Amino acid sequence: MSDAAVTKRQAPERQSALIALELNRLNIDITCLSECRIPGEGEFIEGDYTFLYPGRSPEQTKLEGVAIAIKNSIRPIVIDWKGTSSWVVSMRIKLDKFTAIVIGVYAPTFKKPPEEKALFYDQLSEVLSAVPRSDRIFLLGTSTPVSALTSKPSQTLLVATVLVT
Repeated sequence: MSDAAVTKRQAPERQSALIALELNRLNIDITCLSECRIPGEGEFIEGDYTFLYPGRSPEQTKLEGVAIAIKNSIRPIVIDWKGTSSWVVSMRIKLDKFTAIVIGVYAPTFKKPPEEKALFYDQLSEVLSAVPRSDRIFLLGTSTPVSALTSKPSQTLLVATVLVT
């Protein structure tokens, strides 16, 4: 996303402001957030964090949505990011010794139709298959059985769940 698309929010009563304060208190650099409920796609700055979100279309339920929050002080390490759907967002970052991709996921619940679940796993597989072999993979979000989705045994696959209430 271009810098022109970044907006700065000032109102501390927003949930994003409270989340940014809590992330800062916990000294978290990068995390994935679920159930974001943000329409459209974009990024915005809230306090010490930039939120990257693929958003959701108006016809989707208000329970869906994923985002990545990254501390502004390390925002320059972001090479690019992409919102695949309201379930998958990815961010490629340059670290000292390697490049990594951080993938934020919010898997459809068991109540969702099989077609939606299949679409989610197809989208996640597509993102994973596009990752260069030399990149490390960090998969953040809801606990899902994703270990079989990477066919590149040389890559590191870290699955983590972060819950912000």
